[in-house]
Amino acid sequence: MPKIIIAVEAFTAAASKRGLEVNFDKGKTELLWSITGKGARVAKEQVFHSGQCLRWDSNAGSYSLHVSHQYKHLGTWTQTKHRHTKEINARASAARQQWGQLARSFFTKKLALATRAQVFQSLVVSKMLYNSHVWTGVKEPEWDKWTNQLRGPIALLMKGVLASARKFNHTTDHLFAWCGILPLTQQVHANRLRFAQRLFKQCPTITWRLMQTDDTSGSWTQMLRHSFQWLQRHYDKPHVLPATTDLAHIQLDPYWKGRIKKATRLALHYNMAQAEHSVWQHNFEATLEAAGATLPKDPTATPGPERWMCDLCNKVFQSTRALAMHASREHGYRKKVRYFAVGDTCPVCCQLFHTRHRLAIHLEKNPKCYDVVQACWPPMPQDQVDSLDAEDKQVETELRRAGWWASKAFDPAVQTAGPRLPPLHDPACAILYNKMVSRRPPDEVAYHYLQGRRVEVDNTTHPGLWWHNSDLPSFIFQSPQGVDPGGGAFCMRGLARDAARLHIRALVVVHFFSGYRREGDLHQIIEQAVQTNGDQIFVLSVDLCMQRQKADLATHSALVWWKSRAYAGQLISIGGGPPCETYTAARQSDDLGPRPLRSNLEPLGLPGLTAKEWNQIHIGDRLLRFLLDMLLTMALMGYSGFVEHPQYPTWTRREDVTSIWCLRATKLLRRLNCVTVVSFDQCTCGAQGRKPTTLLLVRLSQVRRSLLALGRGGRCDHHRGAHQALIGKQEDGTFQTAKAKIYPYGLNLVLGQAMHAFAVDHYTDKVAAVLPDEFAPYTEQFFMDHTEVQRDYHG
Repeated sequence: MPKIIIAVEAFTAAASKRGLEVNFDKGKTELLWSITGKGARVAKEQVFHSGQCLRWDSNAGSYSLHVSHQYKHLGTWTQTKHRHTKEINARASAARQQWGQLARSFFTKKLALATRAQVFQSLVVSKMLYNSHVWTGVKEPEWDKWTNQLRGPIALLMKGVLASARKFNHTTDHLFAWCGILPLTQQVHANRLRFAQRLFKQCPTITWRLMQTDDTSGSWTQMLRHSFQWLQRHYDKPHVLPATTDLAHIQLDPYWKGRIKKATRLALHYNMAQAEHSVWQHNFEATLEAAGATLPKDPTATPGPERWMCDLCNKVFQSTRALAMHASREHGYRKKVRYFAVGDTCPVCCQLFHTRHRLAIHLEKNPKCYDVVQACWPPMPQDQVDSLDAEDKQVETELRRAGWWASKAFDPAVQTAGPRLPPLHDPACAILYNKMVSRRPPDEVAYHYLQGRRVEVDNTTHPGLWWHNSDLPSFIFQSPQGVDPGGGAFCMRGLARDAARLHIRALVVVHFFSGYRREGDLHQIIEQAVQTNGDQIFVLSVDLCMQRQKADLATHSALVWWKSRAYAGQLISIGGGPPCETYTAARQSDDLGPRPLRSNLEPLGLPGLTAKEWNQIHIGDRLLRFLLDMLLTMALMGYSGFVEHPQYPTWTRREDVTSIWCLRATKLLRRLNCVTVVSFDQCTCGAQGRKPTTLLLVRLSQVRRSLLALGRGGRCDHHRGAHQALIGKQEDGTFQTAKAKIYPYGLNLVLGQAMHAFAVDHYTDKVAAVLPDEFAPYTEQFFMDHTEVQRDYHG
């Protein structure tokens, strides 16, 4: 208190010398006072009884200074006790209000996602980010709370791709990145770095020196250091950045804004790669589980959430809170304490809590008072409770609009004088209870409508097949056959074969990512077999180098179209090798090939890559996910297929390498009963180089047997030095691995014969005699010799 008086009088005197008069009215000049420590309760009560004002007289006159819980300065709310709830709620309220005005009229329209995301960033996100880069003392849970306020609005942009209920299975950052918007906390990093240069240029040097003295947890200096770490992590040329928060470097760097803008774009690429894979992986596993496959469980993980069933309608919920919310909306349930809380003063201890909501909390947390109230009074009638709850709801709505919670305490609980209820077990309690019953008999109370029971989780859905995440191998190498039949849908033959023969309408074999047509390719081998047997089997080679208009398989619409062909029974077998340039073993050879783009810890792309490298990763990942999705669809429908990719580089000594055979999706596919995996050397099939390769085969198990019969169990049996190492560059500047993209004739022969035999085995009288018209755009073919190699990346 004395320090406050000295500061206020000095401030007033300084203003008076400059010809200014300080206005001490409420809302003008106020005191933001956080009262803590010994004697805090007494001090709070004194301030309350004085009308939330400090009054004193001095030689300069009389002072009356209003004490406030929050203060708004330059659009930002500052609260006592160094809290940020008011500002977080205010930011979220403004953003959601802006979003609500356009939710139905714009964001739900069938417009391009980029257009809706741009408007969302400009109108909604800008409200959330205003001045957030100057916050201090914000903890991680508060950042998460602030970010999650926009989970619902951003999920609306993904309508049609992500089911509404699944938005809670992904972080808000992933939802933002999937829509092409940098996550909020990372936008704060960028804004803080931009603000730093303006701060250092326009403020005196003493400002930075004073800031450097405060390096405590949550200080602005520490947050700026974290922003520098974010910048160095995602900038593609970190060597040009300062190692620490160098004031001179920031002030003199003329390209500072450009560097931040570039790092923002690259960080968005990184987050988009993570988000797209997360959403796809969840949908992939959901499809597997819906088809009857058994997903692994983690025995070390915490038990799953409880399940509670409502006895009135048999609906199941994940917690008692969810059950209570359901009972309140559907069955008129009210909390029991609402039938005993009247006014704002506890009749047992005579404490004034100022609101009925805080009184109800007091009764719940203090059984001594609550038991006395229940012993003296019967529950209030329903109509009276509804009336009181309606009044409380209005107060709560006003508090939430102002950015507060319903239980916000603006005034301290103070002791009042007055008659109290008799103690528990006193005969007077029964007398009071009987008198109240005769005065207002209680009717049926709604707190009885909370009727539910705990439902035990059944972990024996598949008693014969139970496995954990620890059973997943580090990478896939060989697999004779998976063990999960998925209730029959993923069997090698049996029920799956009968279902396929029932639904098949056209025997069409598709080779995705085929490259140019060549003599002895997979397409030709299957066609020649067809001419021999006379069966109506059609072959298509699909690649962007041949069908520029229709063969872009990296889009969601392309996946939907090809899956619809499978569901319509117009595909019998598919296969392909998605681009491997971001995984190639040449990237594991120091100084002889391009730098690595992935690692074991960052399999979806290393931070700090260039924009071109990120585009390569995005295209490669989308094409790989396309083929894996198609393989899962073919496996589910009883059809066949394969995916080819370089073998996991077991020869390297580096521990941070990765491969598609390390992905969780491929390891889950490997568990299916209809899937086999084989690793072999392509030189055994006639290739010039050794090129270790792995094939994941869906109902093409004879391919594995044929390949293992070559060489030494599928491995190279040539003499030492017979093959040129596929490392480094050729004379024309292309990498040695480029020529290995073309499948050797022996591999095409093995695959072609197996796919043809599978198609013949599913021949019925219902299959079409001509190629369906839908496939007409893919009949365009370009023939090249073996020296012309198509590109992986067409950007």
